[in-house]
Amino acid sequence: MPPEIVAEMIEGFEGYDLAAAFRNAGVPIRAINGDLWPTRTDVNRTVTPDFDAVVMTAAGHYPMLERPAEFNRLLVEMVAEIESRASGRGR
Repeated sequence: MPPEIVAEMIEGFEGYDLAAAFRNAGVPIRAINGDLWPTRTDVNRTVTPDFDAVVMTAAGHYPMLERPAEFNRLLVEMVAEIESRASGRGR
């Protein structure tokens, strides 16, 4: 992306309360992250208890671009697990 677009996007995050957005989402929060940076599941659960994440090893910030087939498989599994829980079939 052109740097000026990225700069405007970052400036748009100023004042945005991500924790409040998580708390008020009213749905399970899920993430599929690479292991380039640690995912603090424990910390995220202090904001929203129904947070969970799958960490793809040897993946960076854009695992969906790096390994799309694996990412899509994990995404389908996450959605199926949420649907199963919502219908009472899951844990």
